[in-house]
Amino acid sequence: MNVNDPQGAPTVAEAAARWHVALADETATEADWLAFEQWLSAAPEHQAAYAAIDYALVDAETALTQSEKAPEGNNVVSFTRRLASRPAIWATGFAAIAASALFFIAQMPEPVSQFAFTAPAASDERVTLPDGSIVHLNRNAAIRATFGQTRSVVLERGEASFSVVHDEAHPFEVAAGDVVIRDIGTVFNVTRNAASTVVTVREGVVEIAAPAAHAIRVTAGYQAQIRPGAAPTVSVYTGDAFAWQQGRLIYHDAPLIEVLEDLSRYGDAQIAVAEGAPPLRFTGVLIIDDQHEMLAQLEGFLPIRTVQEDDRIVVRSRP
Repeated sequence: MNVNDPQGAPTVAEAAARWHVALADETATEADWLAFEQWLSAAPEHQAAYAAIDYALVDAETALTQSEKAPEGNNVVSFTRRLASRPAIWATGFAAIAASALFFIAQMPEPVSQFAFTAPAASDERVTLPDGSIVHLNRNAAIRATFGQTRSVVLERGEASFSVVHDEAHPFEVAAGDVVIRDIGTVFNVTRNAASTVVTVREGVVEIAAPAAHAIRVTAGYQAQIRPGAAPTVSVYTGDAFAWQQGRLIYHDAPLIEVLEDLSRYGDAQIAVAEGAPPLRFTGVLIIDDQHEMLAQLEGFLPIRTVQEDDRIVVRSRP
């Protein structure tokens, strides 16, 4: 390899163009091809960039040969094979074509892709996003994602943790209702409830913006709770926020209504507190199971009983 070595390219797109040039050269060795395969499989964006160069080069080849007679039949011949049948001048002109294709790609707006994921009520689920970031969805959680110039995820309901691949050129944002979390390369957990949104940072830093409040930054080891109409409150986090990934829900003096909202995500039935029931609080650990089993665990800690009423579960005081 020479100064056009793809391994030294400043951007993924330029590396893709250099690989095209290097592999079209008849002096390319088996080691070059092995290095190319390693580079191609290293990240999804490498495959996308190389395919984009392919498309642009085909367009360039078509434009340069449009005066030629089209071959008979419907057979499609790959661009690499067509280059092999060209005079030797193609070998020297290939780099210029690749450079033109690279310029063309750089001017194009990035394609936008959209998709949605929902974890089943019976299990959590891991999702790998196009950039390699990982979203771990708690049971019954749902997200929508849009990837293009920006990387945007909407947590429609429930709880999810995010392990984000840092990319300064493509900001990563998570919206949970009116709360927007902007990642600065980190691992964090988001729980969206009716009464609040809780953001817990395990690694790195996030910036949180909410209505009627100044944006704040939360660093590793801290947790922010955002309630409608109130400024975010930040506290030290002890690790409990990620305990659901090990099959546990841990609470410290939590209002019963918030615990029940969490349990609503583990089944199809909505859970409501009966009118007149005292405002209990809960400290303890619940083993993640189906909804009825978890309510039975809670009954063992608190003076409550649960009653099935049509399509919902009502929690009443127990004498």
